[in-house]
Amino acid sequence: MCGDETLPRRELCAKHLRIIDSTGEEFAARREALQRAWNPEKRLFECEYTSIELLDTDPHNPFNISFDHCIPGKKNDLKLTFRALNQIKSSFSWDEFVKIVLELDAHFDGKPFDRDVVEYLYWRPAGKAPPAEPARAGRAGPVRAKKAKPCVVCGLPTRTLYYCDRCRRLVQRTNDRLVKRKALQESWDRIRQRFICYWTGIELEEVDWKSPHFVSFDHLTPGVKEPQVACANWVNRMKTMLTEDGFRIFVRELARFLRGEGPFRKKKLRFEDWYMR
Repeated sequence: MCGDETLPRRELCAKHLRIIDSTGEEFAARREALQRAWNPEKRLFECEYTSIELLDTDPHNPFNISFDHCIPGKKNDLKLTFRALNQIKSSFSWDEFVKIVLELDAHFDGKPFDRDVVEYLYWRPAGKAPPAEPARAGRAGPVRAKKAKPCVVCGLPTRTLYYCDRCRRLVQRTNDRLVKRKALQESWDRIRQRFICYWTGIELEEVDWKSPHFVSFDHLTPGVKEPQVACANWVNRMKTMLTEDGFRIFVRELARFLRGEGPFRKKKLRFEDWYMR
């Protein structure tokens, strides 16, 4: 690959063997991806999607090398890219990802987002289904009729203290309930009577937790409790460890590159609040 001295009885130097064998899986596919991406003149790796120069010494850096599954979940079909791009592409094939990025970019310019721009063929929900009814502390008392009053989120009639059944299920299934209640209040469209995604303007799914459009709560700044916004689950997973401005800039720069309007400008991206788990 690089021409450096190899380890005994191996075809690779110690550095590149460590990169390939870091997980013990897909060894041959990793080696092929590294060989394709190696630039012998610059003696470094280049992203197979954007052709930018990659790092290979700091796994916590957003520009460090990362192996992307071209089809999510499909083994031995890898491309070498950088960690940040692999992270936001994670739930899409490359073809789906290109369509999503271009559609988001057009929406940032004011165009309505096409909910069905892709089929979300490779979407897989994370975690388990939220409880159907949150557990309540204390002893159960006799049921007494109460006067109906408006839900503090959507305004629909409720006989509980604050929420209708739907909004209580969405708010109380997670931590930071007051912050999430505010996010739901801000996303509620009283004309359409639906929650609206902060990032795309589409109507959110309120029942089917496996849907990519299910209500999710995005921390606009990673790791900071508030503010949070209600958005589609797939957008939340895509944005993940980017700030609000960082996500917009990333999408804009990717869209410009995908339209063929010049090389990908690595220096345009912002990762001030980036961190890798």
